[in-house]
Amino acid sequence: NMQSRGHNVWGEIYPYNAGCTTLNAVFLNHEIWVEGLGHRYEDTLQDAITGEFFTKEKRDEMLKTEPTRLVVVYKIGEEAVVDWLKFKGCAVASDAMPIYDDTINWDTPFDKLPNNH
Repeated sequence: NMQSRGHNVWGEIYPYNAGCTTLNAVFLNHEIWVEGLGHRYEDTLQDAITGEFFTKEKRDEMLKTEPTRLVVVYKIGEEAVVDWLKFKGCAVASDAMPIYDDTINWDTPFDKLPNNH
């Protein structure tokens, strides 16, 4: 590799098994996410605000009323994250974003923030 030859080259990894997007993301369509990739909404598609997982019926209904609702999508198993952390020459990075409802404001103490610890 380039590092072993004296070059100052690094990679970065984002070691998480989930990401955030909107409910209407094309790759989450039933034909792609469930039929094509073999995922189940009940295990992989979570409402970012309520923490509840979607069913096909619940997703279809929410698409009609709030298509851009934020969701957490679990894409790979946790064991893969552990393997990624073993890569030599890589730094861990994150582009995580906090997601809050209207009850959170700038004065909210850290220990009262949901899903941060």
